[in-house]
Amino acid sequence: MKKISYVFFIFAIIAFSCSKDGMLNDFQVVDQQVNKSLVKSVNTFRVSPNGTDDTQSIIDAFNQAKAAGPSSVVQLTPGTFRIGMITVQDFVGSFRGAGKGRTIITNLPNLPQADIWNAGIKYPALLKFVGGDLSMSDMTIHLADGPSVTNTDMIGDLYSILFLTSTKYNADDTQYTNTFIKASVDNVDFIAGYDGGIGFSLLGSSMYNVWSGIMFDTDTEWGQNPGLTKGDFSVTRCRFENEVFSGTWIWGADKTTKASFENNVYTGCPMQILLASCLGSEVNVKNNLFQNGSYCDLFIDNYNWLWVGSGALTQSAHFTVTGNNFQSPAGVTSLYMNDARRPVFPDEGFPQLFEVSNNSFNTQDSGMAVQSLNNVGARICNNRFSGTGKYGILVDGDEPSGTYAENITLPGNSFFKATYSDASIYLGAYTRNCKVVGYRTDKVINNGVDNIVIGLNPHRGFNYPAKNIMDKFRFGHDNLLLKRRQ
Repeated sequence: MKKISYVFFIFAIIAFSCSKDGMLNDFQVVDQQVNKSLVKSVNTFRVSPNGTDDTQSIIDAFNQAKAAGPSSVVQLTPGTFRIGMITVQDFVGSFRGAGKGRTIITNLPNLPQADIWNAGIKYPALLKFVGGDLSMSDMTIHLADGPSVTNTDMIGDLYSILFLTSTKYNADDTQYTNTFIKASVDNVDFIAGYDGGIGFSLLGSSMYNVWSGIMFDTDTEWGQNPGLTKGDFSVTRCRFENEVFSGTWIWGADKTTKASFENNVYTGCPMQILLASCLGSEVNVKNNLFQNGSYCDLFIDNYNWLWVGSGALTQSAHFTVTGNNFQSPAGVTSLYMNDARRPVFPDEGFPQLFEVSNNSFNTQDSGMAVQSLNNVGARICNNRFSGTGKYGILVDGDEPSGTYAENITLPGNSFFKATYSDASIYLGAYTRNCKVVGYRTDKVINNGVDNIVIGLNPHRGFNYPAKNIMDKFRFGHDNLLLKRRQ
């Protein structure tokens, strides 16, 4: 009743105003002022492609948007934008296109990545955002076919299309502060260009010209001034296609960091999502489609890549992996999760926490759906498995250090549509106090200590050496360090 009375009151004022000469115009002025006070105005800076080099036009638009204040918009019109490397600091606002396939960003040839590597401080990227609060949406970034960087570059491929970092340098590029970045990336395509295999790759040859679609990292190369990323990231409804190394990549994140990857499509990347050294972070991987990978679809590992010593952890990282569809070719591991710091720093505490549920895993010959190493308290439940391969789920610890995988629970997983050469579930010799609840048709090999298997007859069989699929990656990483030093 109050709302109805208020509406009638407004109509009465309008009627009264219209009955007086000139009063309607005065009312319209007041109405405009009220609207301005209720609706927050947004400054929009539009950029159209010029057909040659749009780098400076986009830089100018970001500078104008920053000067206009928070919530400003850099709006790209439909068309193809050709750009060199762009870095934007402390932007608080939106970066929008006109839609996937309508606004297309591509690279100018011969990007000077070697100059950045030789400076020895920062990472190179086509687009880099430092600090701030970014909303990026509705565009396609498709690198041009052919080499993306100059032929003097030691890698030969662009390092990253989009780099998001919390690291801010001073004017002399000698000192940095690690601040915070908030970023949401929605409805964007990240597509590599074809170069015939010119560049260097950690994981074998590649026919494409950029290492990663999106990378979140502290902007210091290979452990110089080591630090951890601080931010709040979300990547939604995006497509990542044919990156040389990884579609999306976190390389070190601290306990303040939250990251979410939801409803994306990953295709043709060796490591489609790589989460390395997330020390206390909260990460959600939900409802993504993984297809045509060549190494590992979702790779989670906290090995001491950043040379962060014992005591760096003050809380457990938490990973939620749910609702994803893994379509993994022959020889590919769908999900790899390794608490690799536990064997190295056994007294550190704060193990990674995993919730892996309601995913669909389809593997092929010699592939593996889930490899869980050195984990504590992980829940792997209510997942659906199909296809062929060696194992559905492999759980084990680390024999050289005597580290056990323990207290893993595995209820409700369905293997009815899968045929594995070795076992549906393998519990290695360095597992203990794990619990499997399954069906009589499942084959479970239990070589561990005090494990409980309910609903089927467990087998004791061979000891699988639990070869770490990191071996090839770590070897490639060492090769890259050597290459960088030459």
